[in-house]
This record gives sequence, C-alpha cells and structure tokens, in this order.
Amino acid sequence: MRLGDDGPIVPPLAIGTMYFGTRVALGTAVDILDAALDVGATFLDATLGLSAPDVRAQTGESLRRLRTDHIDVLYAHIDDTRVPPEDTVGALQDGIRRGTVRAIVCSNITASRLREALRAAGSGPRYVAVQQRFTYLNPTPGADLSPHVLLDEVLAREATESGLRLVGYSPLLNGSYTRADRPLPDAYRHSATARQLAALTRTARATGLDVIDGKIGDYKERLASAGPVRTEQPD
Repeated sequence: MRLGDDGPIVPPLAIGTMYFGTRVALGTAVDILDAALDVGATFLDATLGLSAPDVRAQTGESLRRLRTDHIDVLYAHIDDTRVPPEDTVGALQDGIRRGTVRAIVCSNITASRLREALRAAGSGPRYVAVQQRFTYLNPTPGADLSPHVLLDEVLAREATESGLRLVGYSPLLNGSYTRADRPLPDAYRHSATARQLAALTRTARATGLDVIDGKIGDYKERLASAGPVRTEQPD
C-alpha cells in the first residue's frame, strides 16, 4: 500500500517490535524476527523519542542497529505534547534532507495536534500517514488506554482530507482474539461486547472463515481478516 498521496509503497502488514527487550525476551524477539524474515517480511516498526535531540539520536541508533544508511519510514510514536510540533517535525525533516529518512509517519496523536504538525511542516516534507490503535471491538467510552490513542472519526477525517494514509496497530489486541490464554482487556469487556463479537462471527462465516469454537475470546487466526462491520458502542 502507498503511504499518503506520494509516499513510499510498503507491505500492508508490519512486524511490531514495541515490547521487544521488555515484555518479550531477547531470545523470543530474535526468533520472531528470524521467522518474519524467513517468510519475506521487510517492514519493521521500531522507534523512540520525539524531542529534536531524541529524534536525531534514535535515528542514528536505528541506522546502526539495522546496518543501513537510510530508513524508509520513520514513525513518530506517542505524541509528546510537551514538545512543540515544530521541533519534532523539524528534526524529522532534517533526516529526510540528509537522506537518512525517506518518509515520516505520526502515531498516537490527536486531530488538533495533527493539524499543528501539518502546519509546522510548511512547504517541506510532512507526515504521509498516521498510525493509531485500532481493532474491531470498541472499548468502554472514556477508558484509559494511554499512552495509546484510538483511531476516531475526527482524526480519520482530518487525516484523509489531508491526504494521509490511515494505519492501525494492535488489531488483534495482543492475541486476545486468537489465544484462549489471553482474555480480552477489561476495557473491551462491556455490555456490547457479546453483540459485537456475534456480528463479527456472522461476517466471518459469510466470508468463509473458520473462526470460532463457541466462547468469547477463543477465536482462531485470520479473525481480523473478516470484512468491515459497523460496530456499536456499549450501553
């Protein structure tokens, strides 16, 4: 898929490395990366820090670790509202001008901060996509998912009207749909959960997927590949 109107073309799925080295042990992380490379994966998601010095330092560290002279897509993860958008965007633009970064993407950002960042870019390079938390189920209204920011209609409209590609992360809720040993997070267990999952089951069956064996949470792989379904908010 292409990021933005004139951004790079990337695979539709990325290998997220958010917990590598913390919740995911080093050995397991290496095994995951080896398996991903074996099947031809070329899109890894990993970055840290949004102040100008952090952006420059982490870009350099990513280049060193990846043993490359450029990064195709550099993500600005978890918008830091303490940092003016001009600082973050300016540092990211510097990477593009130096040739060490090809394209930039923002993540976990509000619509108002996105507007500020796009203004800050001026006539220079700007974000080509926005990445937000997204999954089929709706969480309880007002649930604290920080530092994650959900994709909502306001942000989606702002992004698409600005020519940015929408990218989702954690679509399987860290395995809650596919692994019986990982129950749904509390924020996703509410009065509408059963109805939402029932609607998803109907859609999955209509698309020919074998996805359910009778209990909420015991969904098998490929659940998330079911076609889009309009979901409902909890009561």
